[in-house]
Amino acid sequence: MDLEEQYERVLKYCYMKVNNRELAEDITQETFLKFWETKSYRSMGKEMAYLYTIARNLCIDYFKKKKEDLSGEESFWENVPDDRAKTEEASVRQVCVEQALGRLSGEDREMAVLRFIGELSVADVGAIMGMSRFAVHRRLKSVKEILKKELEELR
Repeated sequence: MDLEEQYERVLKYCYMKVNNRELAEDITQETFLKFWETKSYRSMGKEMAYLYTIARNLCIDYFKKKKEDLSGEESFWENVPDDRAKTEEASVRQVCVEQALGRLSGEDREMAVLRFIGELSVADVGAIMGMSRFAVHRRLKSVKEILKKELEELR
């Protein structure tokens, strides 16, 4: 597992949950610390599902503790290091995707982020969300249709 690549994916996931760059960085760091502290689970495989489950639980814990909805002014995509040069078209596409994801329900958005941004398998998404892979597959199919429609409207 390439930790640097996974760090960026988990960071994006956490940002999508908390909408605050600094908080997402803190939660991501705590996620990796907890991941490395628990050696017994890692040896069983499914490291990615475990890593995202930790991140998800830390985000949930944060909201339980604070009981407030955070809203950041910054765009996460501008702050994530990216080696590729961003074109204007790519930037517009990213904004459209952000807006389309923002219109999904919380659980659908989380599922889409895990699958399409985090690039996790359907089975791993199911393990994290507590759903069967068949339920995830069906749900993702409808989410893709919704996103497709939303993106067409935003263009």
